[in-house]
Amino acid sequence: NSSRDTSLPEYQLLAEKYIEISDLANDVGLNISCEVHQNSPVDNSWSAKLLHKLVDRNNFGINPDLGNILWNYDIPEELCEDAIKELAPISNYWHSKNLIRVHHPENQRSVFIRENILGGEIDYRFAIEAMHDANYKGLMALEGVSGGDQFHSDKESLDYCKQVWSGLEKN
Repeated sequence: NSSRDTSLPEYQLLAEKYIEISDLANDVGLNISCEVHQNSPVDNSWSAKLLHKLVDRNNFGINPDLGNILWNYDIPEELCEDAIKELAPISNYWHSKNLIRVHHPENQRSVFIRENILGGEIDYRFAIEAMHDANYKGLMALEGVSGGDQFHSDKESLDYCKQVWSGLEKN
């Protein structure tokens, strides 16, 4: 189900499972993160915030994968900039990928081309600044490209993210 098809009782059942897992994880000093993911009940910022509120555990957070928000529907429900501002304060892990969306309105469908952090539609400078402004202390995992010289492209993404974060730390 997507968030469009998920009822409040279903979110409550999902939250119960995350509470159980979070409590077990807390006993051994671990954090739990729920990824914002296309084709799932947690596919945008409002559904992630709802689940986070229902779970209400210090070791439970959100993984604000902006690529999945862009990827979710043929026309995105929300801007990635709006989503990251909402999710940064409750995030504890972060998958990062970038995409180019090619919309085919005649088919009510979009296809997506994976890009490095610099080359897609998501403004990662904005996203990194939002996470920094929210005092994010977790890890950022790069979900790299699948074609061409992957190592070179992923290194460009890594260097860019480090440069932006370092620049923010100096200010």
